[in-house]
Amino acid sequence: MVNRKRLDPTESVAALFGAKLRNLRDKAGLSQAQLAEAVNYSNDTISKVETAAQAPSPELAARLDAHFNTGDTFQELQPLAAKEGIPTFFRPYAELENTADALRVYDHLVVSGLLQIEDYAREVMRPGQLPCDLDRTLATRMARQEVLRQDKPPWVVVLLTETAIRTVVGNKEITKAQLSRLLDL
Repeated sequence: MVNRKRLDPTESVAALFGAKLRNLRDKAGLSQAQLAEAVNYSNDTISKVETAAQAPSPELAARLDAHFNTGDTFQELQPLAAKEGIPTFFRPYAELENTADALRVYDHLVVSGLLQIEDYAREVMRPGQLPCDLDRTLATRMARQEVLRQDKPPWVVVLLTETAIRTVVGNKEITKAQLSRLLDL
């Protein structure tokens, strides 16, 4: 096992989640790729969750509990791990977002975080962020989008100003990809 990131489970809930995941995966004799295939997630996601670079989604936590027969262990840790990348002032909203029947979003400068692609979000969030914090907050923002992939997603109404749509974020390719994502949605 070359170049394994050392995990300190006392560092954060996300690190605890990752350490527990790695421990169970190692005991089962599985590689990250094998576990990813077993729970129908990407190897990259398993790697990032295991190293606390990405917050786990509720669905992934449930699949890990089912795969490892751990009751609700991962599902209980997931909301706490996911909160760590969300600013304190936004946490109550993010909690409500997961259970809402409808969401109404207004953004006047950039596309809403709930609809952003990863490259666009990285550029929006980059100013004033340390690289280690940027990865964690970016992963949390992307995990928030799980609400749109639920079996019964909320009704979403979005109002964007022309400025939010026309502003080039990062570069033209990133902005074009973001606008394409909006069209897909």
